[in-house]
Amino acid sequence: MSKVIHAHEVICALILDENFHALLTLRPVNGFRPQLWEYPNGRLLPDETAQTGARRIIQQTTALHADIGIELGSHTFVWDALVTFRLFATHNVHGVAQPHAAEDIGYFAPLYALKYCRLAP
Repeated sequence: MSKVIHAHEVICALILDENFHALLTLRPVNGFRPQLWEYPNGRLLPDETAQTGARRIIQQTTALHADIGIELGSHTFVWDALVTFRLFATHNVHGVAQPHAAEDIGYFAPLYALKYCRLAP
């Protein structure tokens, strides 16, 4: 008997400030893979386009509003299901970033984040 694998998409957003620092959110201490930094992300809902989902996810996870640009890349792998991560660029970002579902939120220089932040895979 084979295991049924259900597929889902996770939309991630690359949000940069005027200094080209990336916005990262910190996973909750009591959640899955706790205390890791990651791009704002969430699952794409059924019948939702990637761009609409990205706008919703940004607003829900960071309280920011943004226009969605090009897809920067994607990666698919098997975990407990078939998961596709899709990363989108953003522009015309406005509002004040707030950690809605995250423990913390912040803008980080890329090299600083790689060296000092525990990043989610």
